[in-house]
Amino acid sequence: MLVRLPGVYRPQRDTWLLAEVLAARDLGPGTRVLDLCCGTGVLSVEACAAGAGWVTAVDVSRRAAISTWLNAKLRRRTIRVVRGLEAREMIRPGQRTERIAVLAATDLRYGEAPR
Repeated sequence: MLVRLPGVYRPQRDTWLLAEVLAARDLGPGTRVLDLCCGTGVLSVEACAAGAGWVTAVDVSRRAAISTWLNAKLRRRTIRVVRGLEAREMIRPGQRTERIAVLAATDLRYGEAPR
């Protein structure tokens, strides 16, 4: 079961494709994941399941952030959910970022993130 509040972008084929790729990986506890435009948090949940040590999900939508939080709790996953511009605090100047996987699912039909 996937919780998706009204107005939150419905995961599309590209989201499920990325989720399958994540499910097949062993990310390891040293991996940090930043899921941008997280929507329902499907990719964040899969990153946790794949063993990522630290997962942060970001979306400008309050409903998307709540949907992600609920989906994480239902699956007993620890995900830091951030709404809006607070994402600037995720990566500080000078911070090493080579072990951060950035996920950004977009709507491929339009070439931009859905609104």
